[in-house]
Amino acid sequence: MRQTVDEQNYSTVKTLLDAGLKVSKICEITQISSPVIYRVKNTVNYAEFDAERKRRYVEAQMARDAQMNQGSEVKVSQTKTEPVPTTAQDLVQAVTRVAIALEKNNEKLEDIYEKISDTNISLQELVNAWKSNN
Repeated sequence: MRQTVDEQNYSTVKTLLDAGLKVSKICEITQISSPVIYRVKNTVNYAEFDAERKRRYVEAQMARDAQMNQGSEVKVSQTKTEPVPTTAQDLVQAVTRVAIALEKNNEKLEDIYEKISDTNISLQELVNAWKSNN
């Protein structure tokens, strides 16, 4: 099981490093990965280690967010806002536009679902071919 490095674990690892134990042995004893042990080794105190850990976490989160938002950016200048319909006819037209937009979305989703289904079939064929060769 992966071990979280809190202040007590940090002190333990630092003590074991100061005692001259090899990183592989410390990994075995503490169940802490070697990259984390090297980060402990390269810091002076727990506060510095914790700050570095938080910085890495924030950078990774920002990279994930940027990757997710890369294809779905919406420019504010392109968004349209329409006034609220005041008559029943305006309301019917607005609902019709929404229904058309939903229908187009459903068509796109059906295409995506079909592609996923085709991919699953292809993957299953590959698995079956691999199993028959082994």
